[in-house]
Amino acid sequence: MHERDEKLEGLFEVLRENALDPDVGEQFDRRVLREWRLRSATKTIRFWTPALMGAAVAAMAVLAVLQLLLASPDVPRAELHGQEARRSEPVAIPTMLDPSTGTAVR
Repeated sequence: MHERDEKLEGLFEVLRENALDPDVGEQFDRRVLREWRLRSATKTIRFWTPALMGAAVAAMAVLAVLQLLLASPDVPRAELHGQEARRSEPVAIPTMLDPSTGTAVR
């Protein structure tokens, strides 16, 4: 087991020696982080926008239905007592006469 650990340590040593050590400016990290945050925010907005719009439309529909159901009628009650239609004199019912005999047809 000890030999294996030594081999692994040797391999890690080779990796450390051959690792790249790039020289970048101070602004590099800030620009990369800004770009990453911008892309992340754009993805989030694109993902949630349809759901939020659907929720807004559904909320407006629910409010409209509640307003229709809970609103009191605006039409005032009409007082019709004593305003019924009445005939002032009796009306004779017309009869149909048979043209050949001149008598009423029943």
